[in-house]
Amino acid sequence: MDSNGIRPDIKEAIDSYETFMNDYCDFMTKYSESDDVVSMMADYVDYMSKYADMAKKFDDLENDNLNDAELSYYLEVQTRITQKLANVPTN
Repeated sequence: MDSNGIRPDIKEAIDSYETFMNDYCDFMTKYSESDDVVSMMADYVDYMSKYADMAKKFDDLENDNLNDAELSYYLEVQTRITQKLANVPTN
């Protein structure tokens, strides 16, 4: 555990999730502003690779319960993600 009481594998999975969601927001913003299908397809392939990495990290934690520090950190990350998603263009 780190000095905050968060296990390294849990922190890595949560950080991977946040990175993935930040990339998703960037992708969707770029998508809403672009009509370059070829470029967007390349970005999508990269995005899906990051999704696979993030999903594996969470799958590896399948039976781990979060302690209080980990849950608090996850909720902080989720709040940041929610705020960023709220600013993604929807058209």
